[in-house]
Amino acid sequence: MKNYIVCLYLFLATSASFAQSDTLITRYLAMEGKHSPLYTGKIPLPYPAYMENYPYLQRPEFTEGALSYGGTCYPGIRMRLDVYHGRLLVSPPGELYEVILPPEQVDYAKLHGYHVFYFYPDSLKDSPPAGYYLLLHDGGCRVLSRPVCSMRETSRDGVVTGWFRCSTKYYILKDSVYHAVKSKGSVLKLFPSHRKELSRYIGEHRLNFRRNAEEALVAVVKRYEQWNAGL
Repeated sequence: MKNYIVCLYLFLATSASFAQSDTLITRYLAMEGKHSPLYTGKIPLPYPAYMENYPYLQRPEFTEGALSYGGTCYPGIRMRLDVYHGRLLVSPPGELYEVILPPEQVDYAKLHGYHVFYFYPDSLKDSPPAGYYLLLHDGGCRVLSRPVCSMRETSRDGVVTGWFRCSTKYYILKDSVYHAVKSKGSVLKLFPSHRKELSRYIGEHRLNFRRNAEEALVAVVKRYEQWNAGL
């Protein structure tokens, strides 16, 4: 592992400018291929063939995105987030297998347009559990979402079938306290000084917490921050 780190450092040191680093890292990964330190983790067991769906963020296929791993940013990495097991998986170019990344080495990943990171419970009040989260907004308040999945199985006439039931949990960090939110009422409760204005804003912009909770949460929090800042 140390040899790879030294090799990467020396490789990047040949760059004439910082702007070339992404290209150099891409070339480095192409040279190292499946032997890169990124691809030396554990190989997960596949899900049973009888499962009717799969518990991955957005889609089951691997998607290329930027990955910051161990302090180094790698562009164009094939990744997918296994929500059921709570693990980030990467696959080498041109290979069919995948490996599990140790979460302590994952700084963040840019996947499906999201900023994905591994959250460790902190000392703030009502801190949510550890796991992979999506950072939806980071301003005066922080808005996080955590996709979760449970597995269901049934057997009939000797035939086993299974499926995953997936949902999303949302959290707002306000005044050093984490608040689990899931409805318009639970969000408005956090902003009593602007409750009426925000309720009107939600109606005027037709924000729907059932059909698109993510959009609604971020829009309301951003509007609150603007009003709170006197804008």
